[in-house]
Amino acid sequence: DLLARQFAQASLRDSLGSFVALHDAAHTLLRWVELISRARGCIDLICYTFDLDVVVSALEEARRRHVAIRLLINKASAATKSTKQLLDRLESVEGHVKPAQRKLQIRVAEGTPLREQYTRAGTNSPIQSKKGIVHAKFLRVDSSLLVGSCNWTTSSQCNREAVVETGLTADGLAR
Repeated sequence: DLLARQFAQASLRDSLGSFVALHDAAHTLLRWVELISRARGCIDLICYTFDLDVVVSALEEARRRHVAIRLLINKASAATKSTKQLLDRLESVEGHVKPAQRKLQIRVAEGTPLREQYTRAGTNSPIQSKKGIVHAKFLRVDSSLLVGSCNWTTSSQCNREAVVETGLTADGLAR
């Protein structure tokens, strides 16, 4: 824990921002909800998947306050029943927002074909016909940034996770 904290602090010594905290899974979830709940300008979220109702509720409330939300999620995950229901719930808020104030963007993405990597590595795999995934875990709310290993799922709360929180400067926000 000390080594991770020292690494995070050292990596932020330029003008992009400052180290705030290193969170485990439980504290990460609390911090996500806290930041989303007090968002004023914008929320950017990147994830593989999510099933945390408390996060979707906080995002719904943020949209009702006219906070812009940009969400990028893994393509295959977005198509699962549980995730699709939560995304639909979030999108339904837009129906109650005046057209000029609609600022919700939900995008799906996937990685590149795996075959090329396996060919370069000189190996075969049963999954080589598939594509890579969006595996990043990222939340930016106004000038706060959280990046780490914690998924946006109930099961992640049982994992040993690490998420670094930083406060971004104007230069950090511009990048």
